[in-house]
Amino acid sequence: FQGFCIGLVQAPGSPDERDLHGNWISKEDLERACDKWAFNHAVVGIGHTDFPEEQGTNHPHFVILRNWIQMGDTTIGGRPVKDGSWLQAYQANSEWAMNALEKFEINGLSPGGSARFITD
Repeated sequence: FQGFCIGLVQAPGSPDERDLHGNWISKEDLERACDKWAFNHAVVGIGHTDFPEEQGTNHPHFVILRNWIQMGDTTIGGRPVKDGSWLQAYQANSEWAMNALEKFEINGLSPGGSARFITD
């Protein structure tokens, strides 16, 4: 175990294929969001709440190694990942983070974004 993890930020959907919150985003809009995030923000937080003042590569517990849109359907960690999904890879850079990942105490890392909803 090396403290490396890959997380799904968002999978593309459609009005007929929504996420657990009842929302959806097209593959094209998701790609634009991924690129905009990488260029303007590069923020990582634990869950949706823990965003320290120092962000990006200066996060006290995690470093973002890669940010990408998956090309083609695949499987990661035994779970299906849909074509067009936004993924991020992180490396733990503290003993606390390594322990938290090993014990599954962290149930998600977050890019710290927000979205503007358009009703359909």
